[in-house]
Amino acid sequence: MTAALNTLVGLLATADGEPSKTPFYVAGGLLAGWAVLVSVLGMRRADFPGSRAGARAVMAISALLVIGAASMAVVTSGTPRKDKAPGTSAAPQPKKTSAEP
Repeated sequence: MTAALNTLVGLLATADGEPSKTPFYVAGGLLAGWAVLVSVLGMRRADFPGSRAGARAVMAISALLVIGAASMAVVTSGTPRKDKAPGTSAAPQPKKTSAEP
């Protein structure tokens, strides 16, 4: 599974070599949509999810979506490039001349 995730992220890498955040956004969006759906169903139906099997299915789907979103967050996270110090902007700084105080 990890090899498949790494292959997916490698295919979605941006031009600057950092992985694309798109898989994380998709997984997070699916998780948020599922949370809204479960909330709406829970407010509209007093007996939601209806049975023990339904409750287990809702919990399993929720757990898979959380694990997927968290995995995508880790897999798509980037490390700072070695030629750039953390916390600095990527824009080049103007060179100081000897005429400036």
